[in-house]
Amino acid sequence: MKQLIPILFAGLVIGCTNTSKSENNNIKQPPTASVTGKHVKGSTSSSAYIYNHATNSDVIYFGYEYSKEQLDSVYGECTRFLEDADPCYGGAAYYYEEKGVHLIFEYGNFNGPNEKWVCAVDMTKGYYTLHISDSLEVKVGDNINDLNLSHHKYVQEFERKQRNDTTRLHHRVFPYCDCPPFFVIEYKNDTITYVRYDDICV
Repeated sequence: MKQLIPILFAGLVIGCTNTSKSENNNIKQPPTASVTGKHVKGSTSSSAYIYNHATNSDVIYFGYEYSKEQLDSVYGECTRFLEDADPCYGGAAYYYEEKGVHLIFEYGNFNGPNEKWVCAVDMTKGYYTLHISDSLEVKVGDNINDLNLSHHKYVQEFERKQRNDTTRLHHRVFPYCDCPPFFVIEYKNDTITYVRYDDICV
């Protein structure tokens, strides 16, 4: 019996060590960026971003400025570009229909079009994932029942619309902030068909 104790102890140590390694291997690594933007001081929070979940790369951060060439290198050719050059309230929109990504940039800090940052995104296809927090990510094609937003106390639904067989949910993120981000999901037959995240005052 005395001889078995060291053997059992050694077995427990090895087992725990292997378990720890296995758990460490399962920790999700943050996605990488293929282009480097410039954070604009006084813009939105950069904690939210979108990325390619298939490759865990191609991060585009909210609150960062990117050139059209950088965006084209991530999403392909821009299919439509709109701009309002008002230096205080203007902005620009880049449409990448093939990937189902529409990026909206806001102008501000009194620098006009010389300084703009990502403030909103629309997604209509499932190529990219919206990351709101480490515990909340969503993409087109997800099942709405798997999202379970009731667990996220910082997300508050304030409006629900029904049109034919499509449901549209409107949320505020961090609702007690002075200017909370705006988060929209549409789903049909429990499948998410549209995602929008808007980090400007609405």
